[in-house]
Amino acid sequence: MFRKLVYMGFGGFAMLHMTSSFALDSVVAKQVAAPVSHQVTRATGKQIEVGKQAPLLTEDLSLLVYVSEKKPWTQKDLEQKEKISVLFYAAPGAKDLNQHASKAIKAAEMSRDYYDSYAVVNMKASSWPNFIIAMKLKASQKEFPNTKYVRDNQKVLVAEWGLKDNSNVVILFDVDGKVLFRHDGELPKEKVSELLGLMTKGVEDLSQKAIEAKKAASKTSVKVAA
Repeated sequence: MFRKLVYMGFGGFAMLHMTSSFALDSVVAKQVAAPVSHQVTRATGKQIEVGKQAPLLTEDLSLLVYVSEKKPWTQKDLEQKEKISVLFYAAPGAKDLNQHASKAIKAAEMSRDYYDSYAVVNMKASSWPNFIIAMKLKASQKEFPNTKYVRDNQKVLVAEWGLKDNSNVVILFDVDGKVLFRHDGELPKEKVSELLGLMTKGVEDLSQKAIEAKKAASKTSVKVAA
């Protein structure tokens, strides 16, 4: 008998759990890069590399698809915006592997104004029928609209990004989609600290940038009025 899927949020960032038998517990965060030349080298081959943008994925609705929309998801959705992105890639059976990282992110209470979160589910890494998992994901997407849920129907990120199968994988992207952090499997304490530090700095940098932009716009308005 299938057990109930439970979603637990932290700081607006929803995590997917299955009571006793299904969990997606991983956190990814991402730091802001220097303001934008967009001259970031994209990784080649089938491997994500820190310091480079991820290899391009095929845009195919049957492979990687948003839970809430009938459109494909690609890493280009992580790029060209003024938010950092956090992505966790999880197999349904890799339960509670990075719950300690989830708690650290929750405790930080960072502003959702400056980061997006993605939960990508490795649908083929489970003996559960896909339609059951998809149904529960759809319900949870409605409950937690701030986190963007994605179905990986054919282990695309395992094959094309070289991510570890049947596990939790944590990746950190900056505002241009450059990879700042990657860890496959359980995060040791020092890696959680590194991840949290990068995410905190990224959010703070974007917040400060917004404040400075607002001040500059205000000064311009005063000059124009004068």
